[in-house]
Amino acid sequence: MSQLKLKRMLTKQLREMEHQAKVIDQHNHMLTLNDLMCYDDLYYIGDLVDVDGNGWVTKEVALELLYNLNIDWVN
Repeated sequence: MSQLKLKRMLTKQLREMEHQAKVIDQHNHMLTLNDLMCYDDLYYIGDLVDVDGNGWVTKEVALELLYNLNIDWVN
């Protein structure tokens, strides 16, 4: 792998990690659906959990995830 490709890949990963850290830092409260990006009745959870592939989920899945995350963060 060339140094330029490696640098781009690492820069992208760093930006993603910084964004995830901001999301976590901003949420010292219980997370709700309002904290997630929404498009066409799908909610983006890729900033909160590591997902394989698409980070967009239905409202029901998002609510279940938020419930579990809120429990984990309180404990």
